[in-house]
Amino acid sequence: MLTSSKLTLALIAPSLLLASTSFAAPPETDLAVVKAARPDWALGATLTLGSLGLSGLGGLGGLVAGEPAPGVVLERRLDDGWWLLAGVEGSYTNLGDDTAHSVHGRVGARWVADPDAPVRVAPTFTLVAGESRATHAAVGADDEDVESSALQLGVEAGLDLELAVTEGFALRLRTTLLSVRWSRHENTSGDDVTTLEGVTAALALRPTLAAMFRF
Repeated sequence: MLTSSKLTLALIAPSLLLASTSFAAPPETDLAVVKAARPDWALGATLTLGSLGLSGLGGLGGLVAGEPAPGVVLERRLDDGWWLLAGVEGSYTNLGDDTAHSVHGRVGARWVADPDAPVRVAPTFTLVAGESRATHAAVGADDEDVESSALQLGVEAGLDLELAVTEGFALRLRTTLLSVRWSRHENTSGDDVTTLEGVTAALALRPTLAAMFRF
């Protein structure tokens, strides 16, 4: 037969066990689960602004300039911090008889220093290629229209600052810091053709605004 103390202990033991379980510290979140839940893709709408900077290695020196150009970028996450990226941007201008267009593409990688930070910092490294053409109408009756074209191929290093608005949406400011490019420029006026070719290293800020959607 159970004594009164043993009976009391038998009655309250289940309650003590339930209470100890309820007040136990919650299990730590598995870091691997958090990483696996992060989006693997990002798609963004971009707007690249004009830039101003100094250049001067090879035969093409002077000021680096650029027209504002809308574009798109697609990114794929490789691991916790590394992303592959591919993007294209272009512009078209029609001012009466003067027209101009340009198309530039880039592929590369970016590394996010802290993927969980509200403001994420990421250096970028890209290969770039582009083509542009412009036609300038003759000023006088005896003048010829001037057509100019340019091809570019090179590498760029830059930096991203990204603000995480929600889990699937972020605002980004990207800028080029250093670029090394081979360029070939050709100007044609009637039968006269002028060609300029060289390698240019440039320190220039060419900012790009982007709205990024992650999925």
